[in-house]
Amino acid sequence: MESTYWHDDAPLVLAAALPGAEGLVTQLYGRWHWEAEEVRWSARDWDLLPLTRPQRGTHQRRASVHMQPYLVVSEAERRRIMQQCEAAGLVLGVHVGEPFAERQLGSAQAWYYPADQFIVLWECFLWPPWRGKLVQASQVMADCWRAFEARVVEAWPDATRIATGGTETITTVDDYQAFLRGVGYAPYEEDTWIKTLTTVRA
Repeated sequence: MESTYWHDDAPLVLAAALPGAEGLVTQLYGRWHWEAEEVRWSARDWDLLPLTRPQRGTHQRRASVHMQPYLVVSEAERRRIMQQCEAAGLVLGVHVGEPFAERQLGSAQAWYYPADQFIVLWECFLWPPWRGKLVQASQVMADCWRAFEARVVEAWPDATRIATGGTETITTVDDYQAFLRGVGYAPYEEDTWIKTLTTVRA
């Protein structure tokens, strides 16, 4: 993906417990892409979410954001992390000898429907090994989720609710739903979980 795709980079969270890099307080960053778009009517979207149903065949205006969390490490830090990762049987994916290197750790996407003041958080996760074995026990993944959520809520200040799916292929249903409860979401219907945004803005 070309660098012109990304609009800005910003600090995301300070992570003190990245699996394979314990003992290091590491600054994670996020690269962000923002876009306004029009999408076709989708029966599934409007059946599962409390959105105003547009006429069939029409388009719905929405805003979107794509974020990639990443790690920037110096050569000295990278050598130490690589030693710990190798001891744990993990692969870091960067090379010694470069002054600094970036390592993407996961992905996040969200959409905002202004007509309904409604945010859909499509995904926000870290890849293994960065999140650990159980999502519900991953402090760094919870911190990344909250940081991503806070940024999109700031960008879309008229939003009143935020929804996300109740399952994710990265882990079991029970583990993921325990994680969602931990970051403030509650079941809505079928596979949809919702949070009111007073709790985020408080």
